[in-house]
Amino acid sequence: MIPPFPFAKAGNYPPIDGLIQRVPKFCKAKDRPQCKAHYKTIANRPGFHTCPFGFTSYCEPPGRDSFVYTCLRVAGHHNRKMLRDKLADDDVPVIQETTVVRAASHWMPDDAIQAKILETEQNVGRAMIFLNGTVHEIRKLNSHTKVAATELSKLLDQLTGISWQDEHIFKKTITQVFHCASLISMRLSSTFAVYAACLAA
Repeated sequence: MIPPFPFAKAGNYPPIDGLIQRVPKFCKAKDRPQCKAHYKTIANRPGFHTCPFGFTSYCEPPGRDSFVYTCLRVAGHHNRKMLRDKLADDDVPVIQETTVVRAASHWMPDDAIQAKILETEQNVGRAMIFLNGTVHEIRKLNSHTKVAATELSKLLDQLTGISWQDEHIFKKTITQVFHCASLISMRLSSTFAVYAACLAA
């Protein structure tokens, strides 16, 4: 994943084109000692810096991946007079500090992205194991419920000495229990059918 602005690993030189803004022609020189010294100096100094030729460099805070976003014109951190004769063939707009800080905080290098993807996949895998186990237990309990309702209905048919009103209430309740259990089974089956189709897509 390419960051929006020209960048370099802290201490390295020369910088690399960003996704939105390219490295100005002036900054592509590979053997300029002032530039090498600049990047080496700011490697462990987070924040905004003005390079010897007037451009802005931004070094990330500790704990990140020590990237430097550079070749910029950040308000309050560039030298307009020094840059006047260095931008004839390049469009380097003046941007605000917050724009750079936000872009840097939201961007992650490829290895960090891959680590995040792996972590997410592992979390999803653990969640699916838990979900599958839970659904299996629900299915088993639901099956027991239907069997118990069926057996209870048979026993009720063998009972004597109860009023027809009570028998009607008992059978109605048993039927409701059985139908609810059947609906749960149908819903679980349809949900897993949709899930399987999504995985196969």
